This record gives sequence, C-alpha cells and structure tokens, in this order.
Amino acid sequence: MGTGQVGDPSLDQFVAGQNAAPQNGELMQTLWRTRGAALLDKIGPVILQTHSAGGPFGFIVANDRLETSAPGIYAIGDVKGGPAFTHISYDDYRILADNLLGGAGTRTTRRLVPYVVFTDPQLGRVGLTEAEARQQGRPIRVAKMTMDYIARAWEIGEKRGLMKAIVDAETDQILGAAVLGYEGGELMAMFEIAMLGQLPYTVLKEAIFSHPTMAEGINTLFYNFQD
Repeated sequence: MGTGQVGDPSLDQFVAGQNAAPQNGELMQTLWRTRGAALLDKIGPVILQTHSAGGPFGFIVANDRLETSAPGIYAIGDVKGGPAFTHISYDDYRILADNLLGGAGTRTTRRLVPYVVFTDPQLGRVGLTEAEARQQGRPIRVAKMTMDYIARAWEIGEKRGLMKAIVDAETDQILGAAVLGYEGGELMAMFEIAMLGQLPYTVLKEAIFSHPTMAEGINTLFYNFQD
C-alpha cells in the first residue's frame, strides 16, 4: 500500500487517480493532508476499520463518540457515512470538541437530523415519517394541511404544497414534520425547535404568531388531524 509518507509514489499516484483504491478495511492516513505537513509525517500510516457501502471505498467505522478502531483517531463528516449534510459535519465537530476538550461524553445518538431540499418550492423534513412511526408500532395522530389554508400564501401567490406533522397520540409530542412549500425549510425549523424543547403540539396550536406570516399555518395545521 505504500508508506503513506509525503513523496511516496503510491500515494502520489492514488491522489492523482492513477492507482487502485485501498482494499476494504484499509485507509491511507494522509490522503487529505497537504504537502509539507511535517508533523503528520511523524504519525506514520494508520489502518482504520471501514465498512462497504456498495462501492470500493466504503466508510470509516466510528462509534457514537466518533471514535474509530484506532485509539486516538476520530472520524467526522462524510467519511464516516450517514447523512452527508454540512450541518451534520458541524455538529460532529461540536461532539468531537466536547469529547476532546470538555470530557462531556457527548454522543451522536438521539440527535435530530433535519434536511432541506432546495427545490421550488422547498421541502423541509425532520424527525420520523408517518411510515417510520407506524413501523415502530407507535400510536400516532397525523395532521395535514395544504398551503392554501394560509393567508400569507395567498398574498404572495405561493399556495403550492402542504404541511404534515406526526404526533404521539399518548404524549402529544411532535415526532416528525414535513413542509413542502414556500420557505419550507424555515417553517420546518419551527417544528424542530418545538421537538428539541419537548413541547406538546398544543403549545404550537394555541400560540400567537404574527399576522400575516407563513408561521400562522402551524396554528391551523393542528386543527386538521386526519383521525
């Protein structure tokens, strides 16, 4: 596989795309470094456990503290697999910093992973889908409403799309939400904040939102359960 040192021909050829990829279970320690990084040269090659992802490269295996199979080596961002979002990489950094500097034992488990598809209109999603909640056997209620129920949507001519929320029928906690519509990502974030604060849906249902805003639709949504 080569030495992994700067100037090693096998490393230069691999970076240039002229050599075969490392075998499953191996990763060159220095693919990402710049030439002249003398400090990293002293580390030498490191072998990390990887798992296949349907291709020749795979991803680095990391636990919920982002620790790899090599002591003292961590993996954050896209290299460890999972949702390949910039905001996940940012949060990985937070977890890594807490574990390295604060000793807080912060973990990746149970974190909400929102995402936005920047289509026209936007699609914002967070938490469980209806199908996922039903597969888990949860007792749920489903609230659904088209965007033309919102006064602001009429004013700006953006009546396309819908909002949907999944609620635990026993605790009234919001389990997930999806917004397809104008600034759907921003509206989705309001549901995410409520979920992070463990607010029951009734708080949003009864909240006062400025008129006329898209946020008013959240009031109306929770008057439109499908059961």
